[in-house]
Amino acid sequence: MTLAAVPSAVNLARLLVRFNLYRWAFDAGFIRRVVAVAEKLVVHAVATTGVVEDEPLYAAAFDDLDVIVVRLRIFAGRVVVEVWDRTEAPPHEALATALAVTDAERWDFAVPLPGCRVVWCLVAPQPVAGVVEGWLPQRVPAPTRPGAGVRAAGPVNKELLERVLEGLRHVL
Repeated sequence: MTLAAVPSAVNLARLLVRFNLYRWAFDAGFIRRVVAVAEKLVVHAVATTGVVEDEPLYAAAFDDLDVIVVRLRIFAGRVVVEVWDRTEAPPHEALATALAVTDAERWDFAVPLPGCRVVWCLVAPQPVAGVVEGWLPQRVPAPTRPGAGVRAAGPVNKELLERVLEGLRHVL
């Protein structure tokens, strides 16, 4: 999503991130956490490179308006929120201590091109209490028997089974 670096970008990013995560069937609690991270990153990008004061729509500040890009990447049930802006400066210390960012699994920034910075956060779902990750209940193989009140199948038709077996041998 490419947005103008103005305060309204925060609301737009919040709505678009929430919409996309809902579309991708994430649960509501996880969506709230990712939206909070995206909001903090966009607020930081606008404060760093955008127009933050109330300006009339005809102000000179809008003649050379910077843009920010918000990108979501999903892999292995985790979401990476990236916010690209037009500066090379490292993020402010306040961003590192923001509750939403400290809730993320990892975060960092990079300057992939001159005059272009990306700040990203990796947000992982909260582990479910009492569930060991990677563990699934195992079924112990055992012979199955019909339940109570269920009759066993009638006698086996050996002639039919031999014809089926002969047909399979012919095909293979």
